Amino acid sequence: MEGADVQTEVNSLADGYSREDSTFDWEQMKRWMGQGGTPQPDQVLSQSDWVQRYVGKLLGASLAGLQPNLPGGGEPELFETHRFIIAKLKIPAGVRDDQLRLLVRPDRIKLMTGGGREDRIVRLPCLVVPSTCRALLAAGILQVKLRKRRSGDQYEEAVIRKSPDE
Repeated sequence: MEGADVQTEVNSLADGYSREDSTFDWEQMKRWMGQGGTPQPDQVLSQSDWVQRYVGKLLGASLAGLQPNLPGGGEPELFETHRFIIAKLKIPAGVRDDQLRLLVRPDRIKLMTGGGREDRIVRLPCLVVPSTCRALLAAGILQVKLRKRRSGDQYEEAVIRKSPDE
């Protein structure tokens, strides 16, 4: 490409982006791109606010699609103590107590509400011992208390086998 063609292409690309963002100097970007060089790191870092906002918007949009659908219940509240994880889940209106089922894995809990509703899956911030689960339903709120799994500070000796060749 000729120099004028590159400049025209750079201008058209830069013109397609929002100029409402006052923290980024698009004219300076056009000059950098037109010269064929890259900006100096200290110049880019001095205007890092727009990068943080842009990445935040991208991550927010992509993570919104990964969030489990929590019909009628909104986001669960998770609390963490030294030994326990406590989750509070709002039960959707119209769900009878006998329709509820709670399933627990070491890394998540699943609330099944029946009646064709979607299951609610809540990822836990750390591993737990599923057999220690205690759940209490009161005033439309299910409170689930789980003991954290210990990290296992003690070492266990492992057997070392030798190959028959030796």
